[in-house]
Amino acid sequence: MGFAVTDTALLKKTGGLDSIALSISRNTAQTLAALAQKPVRIRSVKAGIMLADDALESISQSPLIGAYVKIIGPIKGAVVVMFSPKSAAQFADMLLQKNSGTTKVIGRMEMSALSEACNIISASCLTGLGKEFGFLLFQSTPRFTSTSTLAATGNLKSYFDAQLPITVVEAEFEVGNGTCGMLKVVYDGSMAKKVAGI
Repeated sequence: MGFAVTDTALLKKTGGLDSIALSISRNTAQTLAALAQKPVRIRSVKAGIMLADDALESISQSPLIGAYVKIIGPIKGAVVVMFSPKSAAQFADMLLQKNSGTTKVIGRMEMSALSEACNIISASCLTGLGKEFGFLLFQSTPRFTSTSTLAATGNLKSYFDAQLPITVVEAEFEVGNGTCGMLKVVYDGSMAKKVAGI
């Protein structure tokens, strides 16, 4: 299955982050398409620099279903994969090869499928990020949240210095006919450049 992307036309001015943001979003779109067996469209890509506290606060605005991992490697960071409750149910149907609209409530089976999918998506994302900098990145065990991202951001806030300027890449995807998911990657861009010798 394929996906469509209009390269830099999707990106806001990012001060040199275009290549990184597109690499991450393309890898993620390809993985989503393979998992869902549906075409995937990248709806938007944004990248920029924010204080860690502000970046994490922006994640916790809505009730969402998804998972997050911490980056393991030479840089500090995290990947958060998010769906609205409705889109999470639709995506679970795709993963479990059920008829669309079958899942009304996210149960144990759906949660397991979504958690594993988020694990694969975040790994693909980190492969794209690592290629850009020329070093390997791994991830922690995914933490799944089915209520809101507040639990995720609370955990991640203790991971970053609140006043640390971090790089934020955010991409929104449409899977099949209207199911939407969001990926947010936050990492210490200054440390990444230092390690990569940029």
